[in-house]
Amino acid sequence: MKLPGFVFLTFLAFISVWGFRMYQESLKERKEHPTISDYATRPDQFLENAYRDLKKHYFKTVLHDIDKAIESMRLIEMDLDKISEDALELAIKDLENIEMEIEKNIIDQEHINHAFTKAMNSLAYAQLRVSETLVEKGEEEHAKQALQFAIEHLQNATKFSDLYELEIEKHIYNSIDSLIENNILDKEALNATVDALLLEMDTTILTGVSLIKTK
Repeated sequence: MKLPGFVFLTFLAFISVWGFRMYQESLKERKEHPTISDYATRPDQFLENAYRDLKKHYFKTVLHDIDKAIESMRLIEMDLDKISEDALELAIKDLENIEMEIEKNIIDQEHINHAFTKAMNSLAYAQLRVSETLVEKGEEEHAKQALQFAIEHLQNATKFSDLYELEIEKHIYNSIDSLIENNILDKEALNATVDALLLEMDTTILTGVSLIKTK
């Protein structure tokens, strides 16, 4: 008479173990390929938290948030080519300099906005390059994911941008959005558009010149 209950419990245990294994596999996949998972926007979330905490003068929490953003960017770097990695390293350097300023009780809003914008635009730049690689491999759906994350980075960057950066970000955002909306994932057409956007970003909002001097 107790057999149905035993069978149910066995089935429940099986489902639990299976679900846990699937979760572990999903987590592994997300960490191995953060540019096409929700890990892609982790740095943005931490920087937005830092900005919120900064307004409340929770400076220790701000430093923790920036540390977590840098840690997330370093994870993303593992999924990037050398050019994108170098772009992220320049942005990370600015974030580290912001941390040094805060530790010395220097709160320079212009420096903070510049560093946060540069981080998010560098991440968008990296996602564009990732999309090209994925299209080359014939992984169009993953390429679309990478482009969508590039858009999210640009949207987040506009919260900290000056007017000059804002105009460029909006133009690039609209160009990427058009690619996705019109499903332009043909290798040559996408690469031509993305190459033009990368060049525009590289010569305007992602120059190697930093506003923030190392202390």
